[in-house]
Amino acid sequence: MLLDHAGRPTYAVEKIAPGDDYPLPLDTVTESRITLRPDQGFGYRWSQALQWEELMAKPAQTVVCPHSQPNEPAWRLQACAQYDSDDPLVRRYPKMNLALRAPIELENLLPYNIQYRVFDKQLDQNWSSYLRQGGIMPVHSVELEHLILLNLNVQDTCYKPSDWAIINVGSNTDFDIEKQLSLRDPGDRKLDIRLNYVKFPDSGGAFKVQIYSPFIVVNKTGLPFQMRSLRSTRAGVPQEVAGEKRHTELAKPTPFMLSHPHSKGHEFVLKVGNSAWSQTLSFEAPTAEMALSLPAPKEMEIPVGVSWTQGQGKYELSKVITLAPRFLIKNNLDQPLHFREKGMPPSEQSLLQPGERAPLQITRKGHEKLLTVAYSGLDAQWSPPINIQDIGAVHFRLMPPGQEAGEPQLIRTDVAVEGATVHVMLSLEKGPWPFVIENNSDYDISFCQVDETHVLPKPDSTYVMHRVNAHMSKNYAWDYPAAREKEIVLLLNDKARKIDIMEIGALHPFKFPTEHGHRAVSIDIRAEGPTQTLDISNYHEETSLYKPKRRGTGTISRQDTLGSTQESFEAITEEENPFLNLRLDLAGLGISLINQRLVEVVYISLRKLELEYSRTEAAQSITLSCGILQVDNQLHEAIYPVALQPSPLPKDESMTVPPPAVQVSVIFLNDQEHGVLFIKYASVLIQSLTVRLDEDFLLTLYDMTKINVSWGEKKDDVLIANAVDIPEPTPTAEGQSVYFEVLELQPIKLIVSFVTSQHMNADEKINTGTPIALIFRTLLNFLGNVNDAPFRLNALVFKDLRQTMPELQQRILFHYRQEVTRQALRLMGFADFVGNPVGLFENISSGMVDAFYEPWAGVVVHGLNKEFGIGVVKGVSSLIKKSVFGVSDSLSKVTSSLGKGIATATFDTEWDNRRRLAQRRNKPRHVIDGVATGAEAFASSVGSGFEGLVMKPIEGAQSGGAGGFFKGIGKGVVGLVAKPAVGIMDLASNFTAGVRNTTTVFDNPARDRVRIPRHIPADGIMTPYSAREALGQSWMKDLEKGAYRSELYVSHIDITGGGDNTVMLTMSRVLSFWSTRLRLDWELSFAQVQGINIEDNGILFQHKAGRERDRFIYIADPSAKVWFFSQIEQVVKAYNARRNLQGKK
Repeated sequence: MLLDHAGRPTYAVEKIAPGDDYPLPLDTVTESRITLRPDQGFGYRWSQALQWEELMAKPAQTVVCPHSQPNEPAWRLQACAQYDSDDPLVRRYPKMNLALRAPIELENLLPYNIQYRVFDKQLDQNWSSYLRQGGIMPVHSVELEHLILLNLNVQDTCYKPSDWAIINVGSNTDFDIEKQLSLRDPGDRKLDIRLNYVKFPDSGGAFKVQIYSPFIVVNKTGLPFQMRSLRSTRAGVPQEVAGEKRHTELAKPTPFMLSHPHSKGHEFVLKVGNSAWSQTLSFEAPTAEMALSLPAPKEMEIPVGVSWTQGQGKYELSKVITLAPRFLIKNNLDQPLHFREKGMPPSEQSLLQPGERAPLQITRKGHEKLLTVAYSGLDAQWSPPINIQDIGAVHFRLMPPGQEAGEPQLIRTDVAVEGATVHVMLSLEKGPWPFVIENNSDYDISFCQVDETHVLPKPDSTYVMHRVNAHMSKNYAWDYPAAREKEIVLLLNDKARKIDIMEIGALHPFKFPTEHGHRAVSIDIRAEGPTQTLDISNYHEETSLYKPKRRGTGTISRQDTLGSTQESFEAITEEENPFLNLRLDLAGLGISLINQRLVEVVYISLRKLELEYSRTEAAQSITLSCGILQVDNQLHEAIYPVALQPSPLPKDESMTVPPPAVQVSVIFLNDQEHGVLFIKYASVLIQSLTVRLDEDFLLTLYDMTKINVSWGEKKDDVLIANAVDIPEPTPTAEGQSVYFEVLELQPIKLIVSFVTSQHMNADEKINTGTPIALIFRTLLNFLGNVNDAPFRLNALVFKDLRQTMPELQQRILFHYRQEVTRQALRLMGFADFVGNPVGLFENISSGMVDAFYEPWAGVVVHGLNKEFGIGVVKGVSSLIKKSVFGVSDSLSKVTSSLGKGIATATFDTEWDNRRRLAQRRNKPRHVIDGVATGAEAFASSVGSGFEGLVMKPIEGAQSGGAGGFFKGIGKGVVGLVAKPAVGIMDLASNFTAGVRNTTTVFDNPARDRVRIPRHIPADGIMTPYSAREALGQSWMKDLEKGAYRSELYVSHIDITGGGDNTVMLTMSRVLSFWSTRLRLDWELSFAQVQGINIEDNGILFQHKAGRERDRFIYIADPSAKVWFFSQIEQVVKAYNARRNLQGKK
C-alpha cells in the first residue's frame, strides 16, 4: 500500500503472489511511501513506511510487521533496493527494483521428511514446523541481527532429534556459524548432517540453509550391507557408521544416510552378506563406477557393482552411492530357465520365470565368470558356458525340453553394461543364425570348432563334428562360445584347414587329395546382414584371385588363415595406378576463441597440415597429418602460456624430420560384394603431448561452454535416480556394418601439469549440469597442484572386427573410460604439496640407466676405444644432471606450494596479484638468476609487510569506520608475520628453480605462444590481428606490475626513434613509460587535461593545474604525429561524451 506524507492511503491495496512482481506508478511513488504486510488473514499489521530516497541511502532494510497479538512474533522481510548506480536518472526518479525475501529459508535435501525447530536467542522464541523432502520453507519470525539456532528430527528413521546448530550469529561475534548438526542412532553413533549456506545477492542479507547428507547409500543387491569409515592418512581401526542395523532393513533399497567423522573424509570399507570387508573405497571423485569381488567363505566371492554420482540439480551436494548386483540375469524366453555358474550346482533362487531377473549373487573365487542355462525338467540339457564378462552378443544352441534329438533352438545372449551392473539377457533368436556354411562344391565337408582347449580335431566327446553335404548349407553357432581364439577347421579326405570365420573376403583356396589327384575349393567369407557366410565352391583358376604357385614366384600379400595350403597358391595382384590423387598442404591454420567479455582466451595453431587422398579401382586411401599442434592460453595472467603442445622428443641423429603430432590413416576397399564397408587398415597416431593448465584458464573455458545447447539445459532436481529398480541397458542405435581388417588406436601419452590459481577471468561456481562442467569439476577437486605427471592410455587394437559404428563407438569409449580410471590415482604421486615424489624417482632412475647404457652403447657401436670413455662421461653427467634436476624440482614445488598457501592467509589480494605477476614475468633461467629473483621477492614481501602494518588500519577506517580500523590492525599484524614467511618460501623456490633450470639450460628451449594475445578495440568490433596493437596491450597490462591492467588500450607510439621511450593512449589517460623495464615516466588523466594542441614537432597537453605541469610529446615524423593526434581526438570525443552523459543529473 502507498501512503502520503500524512500516512493516508494514496493507492488501492495490491496483492503480489510469491515469485511475481508488480510495477508501481512513477509519479505516485515519487511523493509517497510504501508499506507492506502478509495476507490479512494471518493477523499482522502494516509495516513501517519505506521512502525511495531512504532506500537509496540505505538499500538493505528489515521490514517488520507486528502481530495483532502482543505475545506472537512479528513477521519480517528483508528488503533490498536494486538500481544502476551509473545511471544518472536514479538520483532524480525512483528507478529501482525492491526485492523482498524472507530472512531465512530452509531447504530439505535429505531423502526423508523432517520436523524442525528454529530458535531466536534474543527474542527467546521457538518456532516449529514440518518440511517435506525436497521442500523449501521461509522463516519470517527471526531477526538477522540475532543469534539463531536450528534443530532437526528426521522422520521414519532410527535417529533421535539432533543437537542444536548455530545458523546465524547476527551481531554476536563470540560464536561461529556451524556447517553441520549431529543425529545419533540408538547405539549412540553419530551421523553428521551438513548445512550449506546460500546467500541471496541483493537481498539485504537473506540466505538459505540447505540441509543435506554428504553420502546416501542405496542397496539394490538384495543382501544386507555394512559400512565403516576410516582415514587413509592414518593407521587405525575402521569406525562403525551410524544408522539402521537390522539386516532385514539393510537388504532393502531404502536410502541410508552416511557421513564420515572428518569433514573432508571419503574413505570407507564395505561388507555385503557374509563377505569379508572390502579394500578401502574412496568416494572423492564426483562420479565413478567399479566392480568389487568381496571374498566369501569356501573359496567363493560376492560380486558387487558400486557406483556413485552427485545428485541432479539442487541435490548435487549429496553423493548417491548405489550398491547393485554385478551380474543380473534376465529371461526373455517364453519358458522358465535355470541358470548357474559353471562348476556350481543350481541354487533355489536360480529358476527364472519368463520376464524375470535375478542376480548371480555368489561366484567361484579366481575363475572366469562362465554361465550355463537349462530349461526346467529332469531331462533338461545344460547349455555350453558363455563368458558373461565379454560385452556384446553371443549365440549358443539349446535343446528344447523333452527333445533328445532334432533341431536345437538358437539362444541369443546380450551382455551389456549399464552403470556398474552387467546385464545378461537371454532371448530366443528369431532372426538369422550368426554363421552359415554354404557348401557349393562337389565334395562333402566336415567341420568343427578349435580353440585354446580344442587344439586339433580328435575323435572324442569334447569335439562336436558337423557335416555339410555337397551343394547344401548349414546354420551354425559356436559349440563353445566362451572359448578364446576360436576358429573353424574344415576336414576333407583327411586334410584339415583352419579358418578364422570372422575374416571377410576371399581366402586362399583349400587343397586336398582325392582319388584323381589333388583338388581345391575356393573359400570366400561375406556378410549378409548379421550373418557371416562361409562360401565353399569349386576352385576355378581363371576366375579366382589366387593362382597355383609356380616355383620361385610371388609373395603372399594377405595375412589370413592359410593352414597347410599357404605354399600351394599365391595372390596375383596387378600393379594398379591411382586414377585420382589429391594433396592439400597448408603451412598453418589458426583458430582464435574469444569470450563474451571480449578477451581472447585460446589460440589454436595447426601447422604443417597435409591431406592426401588417392583412389584406384580397388581401394581408396586418406591420410591426414598435423605436424605441430599447439593450444595457447591467451589470458594475460596465464601461469602456463602454452596449454598443449607436443612433448620434446629425445635427440636422435637418424631422425631428420620430426614425426607429426597427429596422424590419421584409413584405407578402405571399393568392395560391394561382401555386405560391409570394408576398411583394410585404419590407424590413429597421437604423439606425446604436454598439457599445462591453471585453474583460472579452466574456469574461463567453462564459462565459454555455457551456450544454449541440449546438454546444457537445466536438469530436473533428482536425488536418487531409479530409487528401487535397476535400469535396463540403453539399446544400441543401429548403423551401417563396418569391417576392419586392422584397426589401431595407438597409445596416448600426456604429460599433465595443473596449478590452482585465483579466478581473474571467470566465476568460481561450477554447476555439473554438462559433461564439460563435470570434467572441469573433476580436475579442480581431484588434482590440486600436479607437475609433469605422465598419463598413459594403452593402445586399442582390433583385427577382423565387424560391428556397427554405434557399437564400435561404445567399445572405444568403454576402453578409454577404463584407462582413465586406471591412470587417475597415479596423478596424486606427482602433486606439488608432496614434492612430486614419482617425478623425483623417475628422474633419478633415468639417470642411473643412462650411466650404464651410454658406456655400453659406446663399446657395442665403436669397440673398446675412446668412445667407451666418452660414453662413461655422458652417462655420469646424465646421472648427475637428472639427479640434481629431480631433487631441485621437488624442493621448488614444495616451497612454492607452501608460499602459495601462506599467501592466502595475508588477506591482501592486491599484493598477492602483484606477487603472482612478478613470478610469471621473472622466471629464473639459471641459478644466479634464481638467487637474484628470490632476493627481490623476499625484499618485496618484507617491505609489503611493514607497509601493510601502517596502511591497512587507515584503509579499514576509511571503508568501515572504527570496526574497519581494528580489522585493519589485525590484517596488518597478520601480514607482518605472513608476508616475510612467503618471501622466504619464494626465495627458496626461486633458488631451487634456478638450480633446476641450470641443468636444462642447453636443452631445447621452452616453446612460447605462437603470438601475443589479440587486442580487441573498446567498441567491440573485430579487426584483423595486429602484432603492434597486441604488443602495446601486453605492455599496458604489465606496466608498473599490473597497475594499469584494467585500462582499455587504444594505441601507442615510439617517440625516441628506435629507443624504448613510448607514449601510450588509453580510453582514460596518456602514459609515458620505458618499454624495456616497463617503468612509468609520467601519466596524465583526461580529467586533468585543459586542452590539446598539435605543434610543429609534437603534441602538447595543457594541464588544468598550470603550465608547469603541461606534458609535451616530441614526434619528429609529421605523418606519425598526425596519426597519433587523430587517435587522441577520437578518444577525447568518446571521453567527453561519457562525461556529458554522467553530468545530466
